[in-house]
Amino acid sequence: MAHYEDMVLTASNKNAANFAYRVRGIPIDYRQKQVKVLLQTLLHLDKAGDSVILRSIAISPNRKTKVATVCFRCRPILLPPRPDGEWHFPIPTDNNSENSSADDDDDIIRQEQIVTVDSHFKGITVLRSFSKLDEHKIDIIAISGLRGHAFGSFEARDGKHMWLCDSLPRDLPGAQIMIYGYDTQLDGSISFQDLESLASSLRASIAAQRMTGSINAKSRAVPLVFIAHGLGGLIVKEAIIQMKKDKKHHDLLQSIYGALFFGVPNQGMEIASLVPMVAGQPNQALLHSLGKESQLLRNQFREFPEAFDSKDSEIFCYYETEMSRTAILTENNVWKMDGPRCILVDSSSARHTRPWENEAHNCMGMKREHSMLVKFSPNDSDYDQVLAKLKSMMAAAVRTRPRDIRVQLELKQLIEIEKRAIENNVGKGKIKEGTALQLAAKKGNEQLLRLLLQAGANVNSGGGGYDGDALQMAASNGNEQVVQLLLDAGANAESEATDYSRSGLQVAANYGHEQVIQLLLDAGADVNSTGGHYGSALEGAVQHGHSDISQRLRPHGAKEVEA
Repeated sequence: MAHYEDMVLTASNKNAANFAYRVRGIPIDYRQKQVKVLLQTLLHLDKAGDSVILRSIAISPNRKTKVATVCFRCRPILLPPRPDGEWHFPIPTDNNSENSSADDDDDIIRQEQIVTVDSHFKGITVLRSFSKLDEHKIDIIAISGLRGHAFGSFEARDGKHMWLCDSLPRDLPGAQIMIYGYDTQLDGSISFQDLESLASSLRASIAAQRMTGSINAKSRAVPLVFIAHGLGGLIVKEAIIQMKKDKKHHDLLQSIYGALFFGVPNQGMEIASLVPMVAGQPNQALLHSLGKESQLLRNQFREFPEAFDSKDSEIFCYYETEMSRTAILTENNVWKMDGPRCILVDSSSARHTRPWENEAHNCMGMKREHSMLVKFSPNDSDYDQVLAKLKSMMAAAVRTRPRDIRVQLELKQLIEIEKRAIENNVGKGKIKEGTALQLAAKKGNEQLLRLLLQAGANVNSGGGGYDGDALQMAASNGNEQVVQLLLDAGANAESEATDYSRSGLQVAANYGHEQVIQLLLDAGADVNSTGGHYGSALEGAVQHGHSDISQRLRPHGAKEVEA
């Protein structure tokens, strides 16, 4: 198969409309019609006809400009073949602006605004974005495989449908959709990059995308799900391993919910037909590292489950069930994927990610060859199944990962508070803000509670800005899961109320949380505790009209309220 950029550069006017270009540097306030007119002006295209086909338009990662993907009815003469596949055009300025003296005193000299058109799609390209951050629920990043192209690898064979920009934005509301491009051309390559360097680039790109243009880096830390094909999945795994080893990227790692892997060769792939393509070239080491005998993949197979060990995450694998064409050298000395068929990535290799996910319900076979695993047509039944899985993962991700600015900033503050408390050995005392454990219990954040408890937080610590300990906070909200989590961690169910607070049982009775009351009673809570300025649990239940709770308390020895 020819490389996508080569196909673009040699495209005839007859099929030029099937090839996509990326346009960066578009003014942030431009709408669809303005983008088309801008390109028609810059590229000297016919403004009367539909010369520009807009595939997507979104806010760039820097949130200062927009990025679009486009096709052209005819290949523009101002986009001649270039080795780097990139062209630059200055945006015409308003004549009146040249005479303006509004910025004469500015230390920064105004530069002309440049629009960049490219066919390589390297780095992150946003296909769907949100101007209102509260609508932004999750990030999806798709990464192609060996000899792939960020855009072309996900297009249907006829080039008319690219599901990540033509279908998914409509079918998965709340998802910011991005593609990631990198160069792994085999024949004629002068690159000596390896899996480690490819993963480092991906990691740096994601970190920059989440920080650039934000007042606070945490403001865009929504859950992240990868869609990865072939080599792309290995790069994702290696990037996660690197994040685990780098403390600066632990927040980024925590935001990753999981991935959909399509034909990812976790235990290697068939590379025999590809080896001649790289003979004597510096990239042959990369190709050999993807083979079935690769020691690098064995090491990654061992390290990945340790780096991405959260049971609240998910890796789902798709594998091919049809043989694929292999590479052959034609009479014209051109490599094509038109040789004898073989299994490029067998099901065993594609299914092995983490030991606890090697079951049938964690993977699915597709009656497709390897390259077709991520190419979906309109109304494709395989796409419907992938979409259903993405919806399921998105729903789980927003439950288990912090997803909005307020919560994310709050959690950062909570962790810092508890960190100071632990470092200063004041877990048993009072700190001005209250302990992070109290606040997390009040918010009902199980994930943060587990992290804090693992870090050594005192489960019975109280005081500060809150009345009562973490168990009392959870009891007041009726959060059964959090109450049970704290009890399992050693929270004292018998802790009595202070002068200005109530016991967990008193709180639960006053608010009518019947199931929480049963958990506390089973754990040994004193049913007749009357500390502070408050009556007993039974008195609170009667006073607030919770007759069912009154009946539940009496068999446990609750004393009747005196008249």
